[in-house]
Amino acid sequence: MNFTADIDALYQPSENVISKDIEGQFMIVPLISGVGNLNEEIFQLNTTGSAFWKKLDGKTSLRDIMVSLTVEFDAPYETIETDIIRLVDQLIKKKFIFEVR
Repeated sequence: MNFTADIDALYQPSENVISKDIEGQFMIVPLISGVGNLNEEIFQLNTTGSAFWKKLDGKTSLRDIMVSLTVEFDAPYETIETDIIRLVDQLIKKKFIFEVR
């Protein structure tokens, strides 16, 4: 798979999506057409994905976020890196996040 994510880059959520935690399910919903696939409007995140989303601030690199997730979830960096890069690639393609720099 070809990834577009740069682990040293800064990313932040698009202003065209909202995120909500509804009864323990964390979801991202596009606010306008053309953001995300209309057939898959709602994007659901698991526990690690939602923790990642909450850390996206446009000021912290993906690498630093991944390091903090390894501590938070007591998981190997390589596992977190693989999962987060795959997630970031999906979020970029759906236009849910964008690179700040």
